[in-house]
Amino acid sequence: MEPISIVVLNYNGKEVLAACLDSIFKGLEPPYEVIVLDNASTDDSLKVCERFPVRIEYGDNRFQFVGGLNDAFRYAKYQSVLFVSNDVCFQWDGIRQLRLLLESVPKSIIQPLFLWPDGSVQHAGMKLYWPMYGLAETKVPEEPFYTTSVFATACFMMRKDTFKEVGEFDVALAPGHYEDVDYSLRADKLSIPLLVYPYAKVYHIGAHSFNKVYGKRGISAIAARNREYLVRKHFKGWDKWSRLLAIRAIRLASSGRSGRHNSLAQGLSG
Repeated sequence: MEPISIVVLNYNGKEVLAACLDSIFKGLEPPYEVIVLDNASTDDSLKVCERFPVRIEYGDNRFQFVGGLNDAFRYAKYQSVLFVSNDVCFQWDGIRQLRLLLESVPKSIIQPLFLWPDGSVQHAGMKLYWPMYGLAETKVPEEPFYTTSVFATACFMMRKDTFKEVGEFDVALAPGHYEDVDYSLRADKLSIPLLVYPYAKVYHIGAHSFNKVYGKRGISAIAARNREYLVRKHFKGWDKWSRLLAIRAIRLASSGRSGRHNSLAQGLSG
């Protein structure tokens, strides 16, 4: 089996990091390296690392999650890189399955099947809908593996030469959200397949660090900003402007609905 670099991005993951690392080392086959990339945590989550054979590297958190994605490929020693958020836990044999598929399809980006902690499907790939909305698939096709329109950056695997070909994640999308859409669109232009491997399963809490820092309202505002940015980046002419108008109309309509239960000012600020 080819060697693998597993990079766990951590920011204030005191509650989740131990479970993440424990799931990684269960059944992990050599050769490998496991790196905990700490994004300037302010809690004592790194004390967890004393129990595991990991190497600790440090990011400056300037571009937060998006910057951590790029740093992961800078610190990785091996060609095959598995990126893992600190709120992800692998089911038994999941990493081995991802490694085998990447060896079979080396020029690809592969994500596992994401499950909620209760075992229901969270993310089986994503479809991108006009004007610029991603919707997670929850129905799993009965296939060994299949393509998706957008892969999930919470846990994915690709080779460093593929990363070099597509380029770095766009830090203009920092702190995060829709960086997966942007990268998927860029990979698609290069005919790089985005694969979901349902035999590799992970449990994912979902936006553990983001929820702490920004809350649901802040995350919604970041996502809205990044949707508009990507429309401007990837589309031109009337296609671009029709998408922007639609996004803003949807946002205003949504704000109006929420305003029925709050003041008008609160509704329009959403």
